[in-house]
Amino acid sequence: MPPPPARPADPPSIRLTRWHALAVVAVLLACTGLTGLIAWQPWRPTAQLVAGAADLLGTAPALRLRYLYADPSGEEVSGAFTVTADGFASGTVEDPGPGTSSLVATPDGSAVYGDADWWLRRAPDRVSRVQDHWVQPDAAEAFPLDVPSALSPAAVADLVRAVSRDGDVVGDTIVDGVAVSVIASGDWELQLTRDAPVRVVSLAGPIESGGLHPSAATGPGAAIVPIGLKHAQDAPGGGSIALTPEPSDENNAARTRADSSDTMRGKGTTPPGMAASPAQPGEAPPKTAELPPQQPRFETELNASDCDTPTCSWSVTTTNTGNAPGTGTAYSGAIPVMPPISRPIGRLEPGASVTSVFSAANPAPPGGTINVTVIAGAFCQELYGADSKPYERLLGKGVDPAKAVPSLDKAFIPAAVAAMNRMLDEGADPAAVKDAMAKVDEYHLQPALLHLNSAGDAFHGLGATTQGLAAARTHEEAMRVVDAIDFARDLLDRSPGGKVSLTAPKDANGKEWTADVTSGEDAYRYILTTATTAAELVTVLNDATALLSPDANGTVRIRVERAWGEHADSLWNEDVAGLQSLLHQKNGGINACRDGGGGLDTLIISNRLGDHSLTPADFCTPESDPAKLKTPRHNKARDRVTEFLKERLKLSGRSGTVGERELIVPSGSKNGTGNNGYVDDWMLDENGVLHIWEVKSRDEAYKAPGELQWYRQKLLETGEYADVVLGFPLGEVLVEPGVLPSETLEIKDWDGTRSGNPTGEDPLAVIVYRPVQ
Repeated sequence: MPPPPARPADPPSIRLTRWHALAVVAVLLACTGLTGLIAWQPWRPTAQLVAGAADLLGTAPALRLRYLYADPSGEEVSGAFTVTADGFASGTVEDPGPGTSSLVATPDGSAVYGDADWWLRRAPDRVSRVQDHWVQPDAAEAFPLDVPSALSPAAVADLVRAVSRDGDVVGDTIVDGVAVSVIASGDWELQLTRDAPVRVVSLAGPIESGGLHPSAATGPGAAIVPIGLKHAQDAPGGGSIALTPEPSDENNAARTRADSSDTMRGKGTTPPGMAASPAQPGEAPPKTAELPPQQPRFETELNASDCDTPTCSWSVTTTNTGNAPGTGTAYSGAIPVMPPISRPIGRLEPGASVTSVFSAANPAPPGGTINVTVIAGAFCQELYGADSKPYERLLGKGVDPAKAVPSLDKAFIPAAVAAMNRMLDEGADPAAVKDAMAKVDEYHLQPALLHLNSAGDAFHGLGATTQGLAAARTHEEAMRVVDAIDFARDLLDRSPGGKVSLTAPKDANGKEWTADVTSGEDAYRYILTTATTAAELVTVLNDATALLSPDANGTVRIRVERAWGEHADSLWNEDVAGLQSLLHQKNGGINACRDGGGGLDTLIISNRLGDHSLTPADFCTPESDPAKLKTPRHNKARDRVTEFLKERLKLSGRSGTVGERELIVPSGSKNGTGNNGYVDDWMLDENGVLHIWEVKSRDEAYKAPGELQWYRQKLLETGEYADVVLGFPLGEVLVEPGVLPSETLEIKDWDGTRSGNPTGEDPLAVIVYRPVQ
């Protein structure tokens, strides 16, 4: 059984969940190796260095960009583009879960090649017409930005300059082992490498809500948002984007220019990994608007009135409002006294109508009144298939499939009808089915719904998600259900041969979704919930832990929902070390820290910085006390520096000795007691010169320069060394497994600051460490 779904570290395979729009910043950074912001080493790049980084992008023949975009509702797409300086682009647009496409753009237009799942979220009524071949999409249908202009080398370079000009340094981080400085301007963040030549690592933030008419739009009046600086106030604005740009050469630009131009002239090829398309030699790709659905559409009009005669009669008029002929049957019934009965309507051409008459004995007693609901519908073989039974069952329950899926390609209607019947089988009431299907359309869940239903007996939970979607009254409530659906689908993909069962919260105010997985003899239980503030974290964790089972491996996944304005809270920005410290401080109230852990094996907290995995041992035991972890973390960092010095000495080809243990400094106690002191790391070179280093936690680094000078003085007094000097910088970031299972240590040179402010101390030979996930 694979581990629980989480964002993988290797781009461009980015696993996404639907978050609030600004969560996009963290998701992309997590995929490029972000391990957390460090607010203790601010470094301000000069205007000249930033200009060089921007010019490197702005003067390039093309840019290669990985991106992640989230719209205001939380829906996301990701992928990669190559964008040339003269207005050509090619790349991919990928949905979370199933759904992928390739996109090309020129100054004259754009085209996209999407699979069925990708089009189900964008044009569900015409998937069969547009899937698996090149088409020209409507404005913003394929991507919400005009790629050639908004993401051109010049545009991205200008955005880099704007963020750096108006921004402030807020901290440092490590991305793929490279030291990076973070500059914030409003809610935009720019990451720059600290070592020359300075380059842009990432750029992320909210997008202005204004519109423009892009050069690559295929229709008039295209309102596609441009990228611009924006301050988020109490809620996300026009969506967010995160970019990782790098310059590309003229060869790549020429290839992009040729591929996109050929495609727009009808000479496009099938993208790698996509289904082959019918040949379109010499023809420009058709526009989406030119490919309407080719299918019948039966609409019914009920003609009924009050009845006071022994026999009641009414009629149903069926009209084919589609653009293809259809053959079918009209149905009508009176709920609850008469189930639907049928009347053949034969073949209806587009625009044609037929009226069917129905009658039934009046069930009202003499002098009495009975209220009935007369229902009507029309079954079409071309839409629903040869078997009318699934359709009849839904209609008999008051669910008209034609209204539940009003805009769905005929190729997917039978599967949607089967899914709705399964919702009823799993206990959902008919009203909930109708409400849920409206949410499926609103949140573009058609691919997820059909994939879960196609799993057959391997998945149980359509009834629960139906009731959850129907009951959701706010966007946040709906997104919790959507998140659970995404999680369940991911678990199915990761559990071939296994079974997944999804259970809704036990009460209307609950938010804990349960996913049970059985794979062979193994059992796993996941509790999915949300939190907003650190104050509620323990309560949320305890509520979720109570739902775990001692008979299954237990995981609680807490997704942090961002709080805005006066409700903002640090839980949104905590790294794994901060979360561990927070939980340890509160472990007296954490039920998982007593009574055998309550079935909790793993806690995953997902926030702005990504997914942070902890075990109860990380915050429950006395050994997990951050104060008590200081010495073992220090020793691990010191030992890693020792190994590094050995490697450096070996590479130099010179002779010398690197100390395996701390070096005793006679009478060198830093407390002035006359006892011995100890140098953390040392190397004696071939000339008899002793090089010394001190290893400190980030909070105590400021003490090291004075200690080093004291140790140097006392060691010189021994007369055993030709000289004693401060050691050379490491020049790189070292990574070491941490004391706790879920952490690693970052070890690097100190830059002479404390809490973000220069100390005036010489940072030479001072090595700092900090725990990260």
